[in-house]
Amino acid sequence: MNQAQSLIESLGGLRDAVMSGFRWARAEKTLTLEFEDLSTGLADPLVYTGPEPGDVVFLDSYSVFLTVDPIQEGLMVYEARVVEEGAGFVVVEVKFRPGGTLTVNCGGVEVRAKG
Repeated sequence: MNQAQSLIESLGGLRDAVMSGFRWARAEKTLTLEFEDLSTGLADPLVYTGPEPGDVVFLDSYSVFLTVDPIQEGLMVYEARVVEEGAGFVVVEVKFRPGGTLTVNCGGVEVRAKG
C-alpha cells in the first residue's frame, strides 16, 4: 500500500467529511481541500475525539478535474481513494454527495492540521 492510500485510510477514507473550501496555488503546484472535521469518517466511534479541522494538500499537482452537481455549500465526501500509482505520481479520486467527483494527478498527498 502506498503512502497516499495509507494516509487516506487513516482518515477513514474522509467518509462524511464536509469540504468547506479549496485553494489552487499555481506557483506552488498545490491543490488544498479544506475540511471542518477530518476525523468524522473514522470507523470506531470510540476513537473519535471531536472535530479536527484540517487540510488535505495535493503536492506537485499537474492535472485537476472537478465536477459538482448540484453546486452547493459544504460538499460531503462519499469516498476518497487512490486509483492509480506510478513512479513519482499518484492519482486520487474524491467522490462527493449528492454528486460530483474530483480527480487529482499529483506527486503526493499530505494532511495539515489547523489550530
